[in-house]
Amino acid sequence: ILQFDPNAGFWFLNWGRNSIYTTEALYHILVAALWLGMLMKRWAIAAIAMLLIASTHPWTGAEMLAIIAIYLLLLSAARRPKPPFWFYATFAATGAIFVWYYGIYLNRFTLHSSIVQDLSLPIIMHFPAFLLSISFPLLLVAVRVYKRTRFTDADAFLAVCFIVSSMLTLHQYVVKPI
Repeated sequence: ILQFDPNAGFWFLNWGRNSIYTTEALYHILVAALWLGMLMKRWAIAAIAMLLIASTHPWTGAEMLAIIAIYLLLLSAARRPKPPFWFYATFAATGAIFVWYYGIYLNRFTLHSSIVQDLSLPIIMHFPAFLLSISFPLLLVAVRVYKRTRFTDADAFLAVCFIVSSMLTLHQYVVKPI
């Protein structure tokens, strides 16, 4: 398996290996709380997890905010039951503060700019490693699609998670690197 893992296995493509680093474990717990909150329509749990993710990790925060934005747009377009208004307001405020803090405020500091430059090195996810990491989720999707013909809100949310995460992971195939 390590032959497919980028950086000799230190890209940590699974939750088991991520659990040995406490900060990574925390991010995974927050993402799990966010996703479970969204899936179970526990909007307070989802909002708290969203706030904590966006305030602690720029990349994960951007990914989760993108997932929530697309999912909320899908719910609106499909005329499905929507979250309460306060959840939309919390999402909008979190997104605005996130963009201001990471995109405007921190960029005023030269130290932050140099850190961003160092962290902007190309990280290329090799396609075989990607296929290995998504094989089990794809199997679950295939079984669910086979057993019924109609997607639920939970299926739509997980599909959005999959598509956004895949596009960010395989960004070199989606957008031309700068």
